[in-house]
Amino acid sequence: MGLLLAALILYWPAIRVFFSLDDLRFLLRAAGLEESPWALKRILSVQLYFKAAWTLFGTRPQLYHLVNVFLHAANAWLIYLIALKLKLKKAAIPSAILFLVSTTAFLPLHWISGIQELSMTFFALLTAYFYLGENCGSVFIAFVTAMLAVLCKEASLLVLPGLAITIEIPRKRRFILGAGGLILGASVLLLSGSLEPRPQGDPYETVFGINILWNLLTYNAWLIRLWGYFPDRIPQYQTGLALWGLILPLVLAIIVWRYPKARKPLGKASLLYFVLALPVLGLIRHSYLYYLYLPLVPFWILAGAALGRMSRERHALSILIIAVAFSVASGALHRRAEIKDGVPLDPILRYAAIARRGVSALGSSGQVPEGKVLFVRSFEGESVDLAEGLDGRTGTEHRKVHLFKVALLDGDALVLFFPRVESVHFEGPSGAVSGWPEMHIYGTYGVAEVIYLGFGEDGRKKFVSDLMTAEMYDRADREIGILLEYLPNRPSLLFIKGQVALKMNNLEKYYEVLEQLKIIIAGSEDIEEATKVHASLKRMKN
Repeated sequence: MGLLLAALILYWPAIRVFFSLDDLRFLLRAAGLEESPWALKRILSVQLYFKAAWTLFGTRPQLYHLVNVFLHAANAWLIYLIALKLKLKKAAIPSAILFLVSTTAFLPLHWISGIQELSMTFFALLTAYFYLGENCGSVFIAFVTAMLAVLCKEASLLVLPGLAITIEIPRKRRFILGAGGLILGASVLLLSGSLEPRPQGDPYETVFGINILWNLLTYNAWLIRLWGYFPDRIPQYQTGLALWGLILPLVLAIIVWRYPKARKPLGKASLLYFVLALPVLGLIRHSYLYYLYLPLVPFWILAGAALGRMSRERHALSILIIAVAFSVASGALHRRAEIKDGVPLDPILRYAAIARRGVSALGSSGQVPEGKVLFVRSFEGESVDLAEGLDGRTGTEHRKVHLFKVALLDGDALVLFFPRVESVHFEGPSGAVSGWPEMHIYGTYGVAEVIYLGFGEDGRKKFVSDLMTAEMYDRADREIGILLEYLPNRPSLLFIKGQVALKMNNLEKYYEVLEQLKIIIAGSEDIEEATKVHASLKRMKN
């Protein structure tokens, strides 16, 4: 209970984070709004969990985050129990606290989809606990929990083999669990299709070459460079940090040299760390600090043991307080980091903030979205360079995106919050969306400001008015052109077109409007209105 309370206090800001990217995709599938073919891969942490969570929690992100915080606290409690199993009584509480406040927990707790990492670790730690058991029943349970871990996330494949080569238990039991765990995990991965090679260019392409070393050194560097509250801003290994990555093994070597008794436990912890991290070390495009959430566990237990053996308890207590303070400070800095005002630097926080802002604006815009929805925009101020705020390191990618559109999965996710929405369309600079006169039109401004403009023709006219007020005449001219394609001889629209032409000092277009009005006057439709518009435009010119 103490660990849960501490986790709630420490990570309370995470509970207020909205749904972000994968969260929305998983919820769409869980709600039956998007096709989701049955698959064994991550069936527990994605398919079954989100199905159950959607039924229980709906669109209340706080409840999803509370589950994540609870799981994180449960994982810390399991580390406490494992330390006791290892007969490291004094290490139990410090180990659990160090794990609880580790910065590797930031993303899994701020991202609802982090349930995959948290649940995998939960079952992996249960596997370790029963691996240390003494009866035949614990062997069976260890196999079951190891399989459940793989069904949460395939990165846990080597949990039982890693334990077997590092933690001594009776030889026969050790062989059965190690070999059996490898066979069981590989079988689950084979059946789920996770062992199939990723094509070149795939985000999760895996290569077991020199990239393993670069990844390992990058992770080591991130752990050493404590001032980097957001070390994985570029989620790829960074060869420029190789020298920093050598500091950690050098420090461990010095400890072993200075304290020979530490050689065996440090060697085993390092080996287990490498084995548990190996499945992600082969990735060439995805390197995230949270991937170390599970692999660092043996080091937290060793660190807890070191604190427990300190002759002066107040020194150990001071170190734990510093660890907590560091976690709070780095988390606050991470949450406050922005590309620009209102645009968080962290992608998960960024798209969660934009999605929350957009959904809230839509809900209070004067018209609850329904039917066919169209978003029009000024094309100024909404496309953000995702490399702004970065330091130009290798791998920096300059891409301008419409954040509101990306945050809501091209609008597909809106149906989760507004069930009466039939379809969502975003209008780009290339031309009008087909069928727009039969859609409810919303204007997007800034990052995620949304205003209801009206239905069909009325909505687009309101948008033109807003553009004129903002003196965005080029954009207003485009909108008037779209309206005139739909209503080619409407005098009121031709009046606005003539106004825009004068504002743009485009006399050729201005005279074209006058000629078109003359043709209307010569006919039999809207003669009176066309005559007034023609006279007004001539007076404006004079």
